[in-house]
Amino acid sequence: MVPFFGKKMRMPSRHGLLKVLAGLFIISALVFQTLSLTGCISTSPTIPSLYVVSLTHGDPDNTTVQVRMGFFGICGIHGSETNCVPTRPAQPSVPDLAAKIFPENKNATSKEVENLITVALNLQNGIFASPLAGGAVAFVLSLAFVLLHMRNLRKAEYYSTSVKIVKRATYALLVLAAAGTGGSALAITQAADALQYASQGTSVVFTAGETLQVCQWIAFGCQAAFLVLVPVISKPREVVYVKEVV
Repeated sequence: MVPFFGKKMRMPSRHGLLKVLAGLFIISALVFQTLSLTGCISTSPTIPSLYVVSLTHGDPDNTTVQVRMGFFGICGIHGSETNCVPTRPAQPSVPDLAAKIFPENKNATSKEVENLITVALNLQNGIFASPLAGGAVAFVLSLAFVLLHMRNLRKAEYYSTSVKIVKRATYALLVLAAAGTGGSALAITQAADALQYASQGTSVVFTAGETLQVCQWIAFGCQAAFLVLVPVISKPREVVYVKEVV
């Protein structure tokens, strides 16, 4: 108890602080996963800058047309104008995409622009089909199992078979979610960097989206940290046995 302006203030316990920290990890993981998955689906602030790779003809610093590819959308940048279109669940045709992301560009239907869009769609559908979405679903499901597991502990039912099954499912989902997010971050980083390196000096130049990579790694770090904290914050309450004296 610490005096505070004439009153006594209760200091938070270590267990309570760990629960707050776990909550911050949960929120951070969900936020950064959402940002990673919604990159290039709209022109909302920061969304167009969350791309897996960008494609240009020639030097990216000297070209006026750029195509950016996210997991579920594509952006077109022409000068100071940026337009983004989602490509899931229904994928528009290449000419329609060109007209939507370059509406003011008279050369939007040129073969060079359509070639950039075609390459971006092929990469999006074939190579960068990220397991991040699966990891996000597994993480949300694991949170529900964590709450169920902690409810069982409060009722001191942790010796029953059903509680053991819930506990195992909780940790399995947490590991699966972290593995999906970490695997996605590693695969995207390596593939995007490899494309950027291999395309130097070619007609189509790739540039890796570093902002999206950072978001994925932060989401993975938060999930891994939460996985470490779960056994600590979900310890069963100690049961005290009192011997009756006759």
